[in-house]
Order: sequence, then structure tokens, then C-alpha cells
Amino acid sequence: MTIGNRMKGTIVPILTLMLLSSMFLSTEAAIDKASIVGIWLFDEGSGNKVKDSSDNGNHGNLVNKPEWDNDGKFGKALSFETAKSSYALVPLSHSNSITVAAWAKYTALPTTNIGLFHVQASEDQGGNPNTKVVGIWVENTKMLWGRLIGPDNATKNFPKTKALDAKKWYHIAVTADAKTKKGKQYVDGKLISEIDYTGKLGDFAFAKIGRQGTETWEGSIDEVAIFDQPLAKADIEKVMQGLETVLAVSCKGKLTSVWSRIKIAD
Repeated sequence: MTIGNRMKGTIVPILTLMLLSSMFLSTEAAIDKASIVGIWLFDEGSGNKVKDSSDNGNHGNLVNKPEWDNDGKFGKALSFETAKSSYALVPLSHSNSITVAAWAKYTALPTTNIGLFHVQASEDQGGNPNTKVVGIWVENTKMLWGRLIGPDNATKNFPKTKALDAKKWYHIAVTADAKTKKGKQYVDGKLISEIDYTGKLGDFAFAKIGRQGTETWEGSIDEVAIFDQPLAKADIEKVMQGLETVLAVSCKGKLTSVWSRIKIAD
């Protein structure tokens, strides 16, 4: 092989890599995929199962027949009813740091509170509030509320600072940071309340979506994500833009894969 051909065989792959680097530059600060516990897009549209779109296989079951909603925030969604006590049950692994994020819209406030989310230790756990370790719900006053519970049953409630209107989509997120011992609550990417906790969360192995304690959501939920790390405000804003982007392979992973496939002629 001539020197010219050898140089050509070297330069072309390098230029290709440089081009791909520029294309993926915007993903350099992407959310670490290793922190994803589960992502549920609710785009199935039928059936009694919900798929975890991450690589973790935390697929779940629908209980008491929540209905598929073709008018989600992104594609389809799930619709829950207080009268039916409907919810989705998904498995997950325990961590003392967590982020829970979801798009939610309620149609009307019943006389009781409506529950958006909680985690619990066992699959068939009852309504004991001390077992609902990370809880999010809306009071019948329209105020968003939430809590973190430690292994000693110490309950830390978020201040009620934000009213949510009916028939409007909101992005709701709760984080718990074991290092800083801070819990934070966000609405539409804005920090609305903050609490201190011990840095440890009570035992949990399942999440109920559309449910908090014995209280069921009244409306639709879309794009639920759980991470085992506290996402920063900027990352929560990324999650708001759609979970398909979070599922994209990281820049580092892409470039490593691309480079491994480039063969420089010898």
C-alpha cells in the first residue's frame, strides 16, 4: 500500500470521528444512564402491563383497570379514577437518594386528596402512611404536597407552596440527596420547596403510580421516571423535554462504540 493510501485510510476515519464528536457534543452533559431505575412512557395504548423503557426490566402491572389515554403529554398516557382505586405497580431497587419525575393532570378534585405516587416495601402493602416512603399527592385544596420517610418512620413533609389547577399538565419532581440530606420538590422545573431529612429512606421495593397511600389520582399521568440519584435542576429541565432524550446513548458511549468500529488501514 502506498503512503498516500495509508494516509487516506487514516484521515477518513479521524474526520468521521471528529464529525460525530461535534454531532454528539450537546449530549456530553447528558444524564448518567447508570442512575436510571426505570422509565415508563405509557405509550402501550392497550393491555394490563406497563413497560420499563430503560435497560432494567422493571415492567409493571395495571391494577383495577386504569384506562389508556390517547392524549398524553407525549403520545399516550394512563388515566386513573378515584372511584376505581386504579394504579400501576412497578418494581424498583432501594436507594437513599432518589428522583421521581412525572407529567400529571387532574380532571377534578374529589372530596379527598388525590395521590400521584409513592414507594413501598412489599407488593401488597396496605394503607399505613408510614410505609409510603416517598409520597406525592394533591390535597382537595389544590395544593401539591409530598413527604419523605426514614427507616425510623420519621416523616418529613414538604411545605405546601404550590396550587395546581385542574385540566392542566404539570411536570412534578421530587429529589432526595443522601449526601446533602436535602429533599427538594419541583414543578415545571422550578424549585418550590425544600426540606431536611436524615439522608436515609425507609425500605421500599415497589412503586405505585397513580396512588399515594389509599388515595388515587383523578386524571392522567405520563412519562414517569425514577433515578437513584438526585437530579440537578438543569437535568430535571431536560427530563421535562421528553424521556426519549434521556434514553439516548451518552456521548461517551457513542464515541467509544464508533471508534471501536473504525479500522485504520495498515
